[in-house]
Amino acid sequence: MSHNRRLTALLERVDETAKKAREEKDFTAIFSELRDFQRTVGPIRYNNLAKWYIVGLIAGFGGSFAAAYFRLPAFQQALGDWGFAVMGVLAVALIAMLIVIGTAGSAIEEISDLIFNKDISFDNRLEEVDTDRKGGDMYRRLKKEFGDFRDRGDESRYIQRLVKGAWAGKEHSFPYEYYVFHYVRVYYVLVTKTDANGKTTTVRERRTETLHRYGLILDFPYAQGVAVTSGGGSYDYAEGFQPTSEEFSDIYQVGADTAQAAAKFLKPAVVLAFLEMEKSFDGLNVEINRDGRLNIAFSDSDVLDLERRHSIAEPDEFEKEINSHLGLPKLRTLLEFVEVLKKHNDSNF
Repeated sequence: MSHNRRLTALLERVDETAKKAREEKDFTAIFSELRDFQRTVGPIRYNNLAKWYIVGLIAGFGGSFAAAYFRLPAFQQALGDWGFAVMGVLAVALIAMLIVIGTAGSAIEEISDLIFNKDISFDNRLEEVDTDRKGGDMYRRLKKEFGDFRDRGDESRYIQRLVKGAWAGKEHSFPYEYYVFHYVRVYYVLVTKTDANGKTTTVRERRTETLHRYGLILDFPYAQGVAVTSGGGSYDYAEGFQPTSEEFSDIYQVGADTAQAAAKFLKPAVVLAFLEMEKSFDGLNVEINRDGRLNIAFSDSDVLDLERRHSIAEPDEFEKEINSHLGLPKLRTLLEFVEVLKKHNDSNF
């Protein structure tokens, strides 16, 4: 069996094992099999030498054919328009071969991403929730609960991703949900068109823009009916409030059921925490609804992202990377912010 066929069989086995993994130690067998392949078969990468020979042959023949067609009138006259057809076929064949070569290693990258992302979940106590055919209902429920989901977009509004997590902090431990909210904004632009007779007309053309919001939702039994926002959404709190910090008031607007509830929530340490969060997150909106549920919403898409440095093509290095703690700095910043909010609003502290 050729190297490439054996590699394909290896990748199929590794992919199946990775998909079944339920904890980090389940990856041990994968790295052992990868090292065995390296030792007995060769590098964990496809051998594309034969394909490059074919590319060279197609390119060489195509170049010679084009040169002859355009430089030799007799040759061009004999073939006529069929010459362009031949060159088109050769161009398609060349592009197809280059695509095959370029995507040959995609399975290696996809399996590496699978293992890496699963280990991020293991290390950060995260669990994906199936949102298939449920995202629209999730959105409608959250729209009733929180102002950040209101007045956003015009269509295609649904929860695209939901991840359950658990945080064990120094003073508070709590479960939470991380979500990705998908919505589409519809707008119109004026476009001038000219017909075949040279007559111009101006019409309104429909355009769409796909947008996302991200956030954490969890129980917060220490306050009710308060929103601290920096833009977007629609909130139904009657009372405004301004802390003594001018810097805070330049960034955030505060709404609450009562000014007393806002003042009680926005202790000096909490105000400082909000100012720190503004340095790391865009479009931050924080609401504690009347049921004591907290929503921290923002525009940053990289909270659960981490750069992978190695792949299964380098089993020793990749195993070391996987066995290290793959922490998520921005997620930690969010959860530590929640701890500050809880600490300074929990009457037991």
